[in-house]
Amino acid sequence: MFTQGPPRSAALSGTLLALLIVVIGLVLTVAAVDLGVASVVAVAESESASLPAAEAMLKALASGVLILGMWTAAGVLVGALARGPALSVGLGLVWVLVVENLLRGVAAVLDPVSVVTDVLPGTAAGSLAGSLRDFGGDTTPGVLNILDGGTSVLLLAGYVAAFALGTVWLVRRRDVN
Repeated sequence: MFTQGPPRSAALSGTLLALLIVVIGLVLTVAAVDLGVASVVAVAESESASLPAAEAMLKALASGVLILGMWTAAGVLVGALARGPALSVGLGLVWVLVVENLLRGVAAVLDPVSVVTDVLPGTAAGSLAGSLRDFGGDTTPGVLNILDGGTSVLLLAGYVAAFALGTVWLVRRRDVN
C-alpha cells in the first residue's frame, strides 16, 4: 500500500481543492485589475473614484467564485466523462454557447420547456450575476433576472456539489483496485 500512493479519489479531491484555490485567485486577480483600470479611467476623466460598500464587494467576489467554481466543476466532470481535455472543452463550449441558448429560444415558444431552462447552469449563473445589479438602465446581454439571488446561490451550490460528487463517483467507478 505504501508504494502504490494515494487512491485516485484522494488525488481527485486534491485536484478539486487546487482548482478551488485557482478559482479564488483568478476572481481576486480580476477584481484587482478591474479596480486598477477603473481608477485609471476615473483619474483620466477627472472624476472621483467611489467604491461600493465592502459588503457589496464581498458579495460580488463570493458570487464570482461560486459562478466560476460551478463552471470549473462542470468542466472537470465533462473532462472525466470524455477522458481528455480537447473533447471536454469542445463539449463545454457547445453547451454554453449553443445548447442553453437553443433551449431558451424553444422555451419562448413552448412554455413547458421553460421549466427546464429556468434551472440550467447558465440561467442560475446569469441570474446570480443579475441579482447583484443595483442600478437602473439597460440590462447587460447574458445577465438574466429569471431567478432571485438566494435561489441562484442554492442552485449553483447544488450544481457544484453534484458535479464534484459525480466526478469522484465516476473516477472511483473506473478505478482498478
